[in-house]
Amino acid sequence: MKALIRSVLLILLLCSLLPLNTVLAIPPTGNEFYGYVMLDDSAAPDDTSVTATMNGRTFSTTTFSTTTSIGIYELTISPIEGDEVGDSITFYVAGYIAGSASLNQGSPRQLDLSANSPLPNYTLSINVNPSDSGSVTGAGTFESGTTRTIRAAAAYGWIFVNWTGDTGTIADTFDATTTITMNDNYSITANFVQAETHNLTILISGQGTTEPPDGIYTYVVGEEVNITATPAIGWKFDSWTGDVATPSSPST
Repeated sequence: MKALIRSVLLILLLCSLLPLNTVLAIPPTGNEFYGYVMLDDSAAPDDTSVTATMNGRTFSTTTFSTTTSIGIYELTISPIEGDEVGDSITFYVAGYIAGSASLNQGSPRQLDLSANSPLPNYTLSINVNPSDSGSVTGAGTFESGTTRTIRAAAAYGWIFVNWTGDTGTIADTFDATTTITMNDNYSITANFVQAETHNLTILISGQGTTEPPDGIYTYVVGEEVNITATPAIGWKFDSWTGDVATPSSPST
């Protein structure tokens, strides 16, 4: 009897030592979730992982199917001391974010989940033929389905001809600036040919200078060349002879 009295007095003494405002933290009750699971717009296969994270902890399960082959999951979130009603819960299907909810004190609830895996990336390689005949832009790694602009610029004395290689999704293989749609890894080539060239010979009759200076120059057929004549002191410009746009103008 004395021992019992001593135990009661000890409990009363310990209680008296607790601050009056002390509150024992009781975590919320467990939350049960269930529902349908979609992955890439189709019912998730059996044993697809379904996980949820809350306050740094992970809860996991797997999917199963009914006789109608619809992906279904059931998952319980078990709170611990420190968890509070309203804490955020994030759900993942096969590792991809699929939905969210908040911790509550309610009964089991349906939460359908849907996730999409990222599209694959494909690499576009662009070559130049011959190697010193021009330059290209547009190569790189891109998400599947991306439409990419590609450009080929001919070096001086060269002309772009066409694109060859994996050209199935190129909009126009004969256009130096066109597009390609990335549905796989592709390697394409910009092809160039040497342009036809002719010589321009500049001669001076009398005294003066020209720009370019008198001499022989090679230009691509169809190229426009600016020429200027400057007379020496005591001389005046008369005219150009030959195939010029304005023979009577010093600059033409």
